[in-house]
Amino acid sequence: QILSGLVGSEMCIRDRHENDQFKIYHGPVFQKLTFAQVEKTMAEFLAKHPTEVLLVSIKQESTPRNNSRSFEDTMRRHIVDAEDLYSTRNGLPRLGEVRGKIVLIRRFLAVTDLGIAATNWGHNGFYQGRQLFIQDRFELANAEAKWQGGERAFKHSIASKDEGVLHLHFTSGYIKNVLGIPNLVAVSNATNKNLANYLVNNPASRLGCVVTDFATLKLSRAVYSLNFEEETLTRHFWEVLDRAEDSEPVSQLLLEGVTDFRVTGFSGDESATDIDFILEDQKVATPLAMEVVISTNAL
Repeated sequence: QILSGLVGSEMCIRDRHENDQFKIYHGPVFQKLTFAQVEKTMAEFLAKHPTEVLLVSIKQESTPRNNSRSFEDTMRRHIVDAEDLYSTRNGLPRLGEVRGKIVLIRRFLAVTDLGIAATNWGHNGFYQGRQLFIQDRFELANAEAKWQGGERAFKHSIASKDEGVLHLHFTSGYIKNVLGIPNLVAVSNATNKNLANYLVNNPASRLGCVVTDFATLKLSRAVYSLNFEEETLTRHFWEVLDRAEDSEPVSQLLLEGVTDFRVTGFSGDESATDIDFILEDQKVATPLAMEVVISTNAL
């Protein structure tokens, strides 16, 4: 996932802090991984990409078993053993201070300061803390409710001028069927489509961190990035499609002085602003034409 360009990770050390180590779970399912293994992967990524930053949220969701130390002490042992890998200051760091590091977002109790405190993480879809604004409502009646709450939170983030607050938006969620089984894709498919349209129609918006479900390498084969600070448009691409996961993209600066970048797909008599057309989906018509609008002050 981090090779696909994802720089945020939420780890639920769930159903066990056992024998003085952490085990990784996704919901109730053990991922056959320890935190030490995940940490090693993150460290290797940052060693290869020292200008990147990983935001890692860690929480405890189970009763500890057979431990000689607390959850906090085990986490501190990881931090000490990893030497300079972590940023653990209790406050939002500047990006230049934490490049090549893991920024710890702490969702567990600690006796003394350890990372960005987020123990009061709210799940109502609109939680405002001292250092964090969080949109993380995940148990939903329908997908539309997720997007309505998400769009309201986006508008809040756009209007916010407080640089001392980190904004986190989660597009994930689930709907339970009649048997109580959660359906994740029912929310993510609709929300990701709405999100793509929203980003096209609000290209210069500062939203904070947007965390999506089901982001894949396939969806990340060609990425165009707009840097609003430097006003540059850069193309990132791979020379082959069937490539190794650790292969590096080629980055090509396309244009300077860019202030806006929008893509519109036209299907039949109607136009739809959409940047995610899935050719395999037989229910969705492939656009008949595409319009790309680039605003620049360099020409």
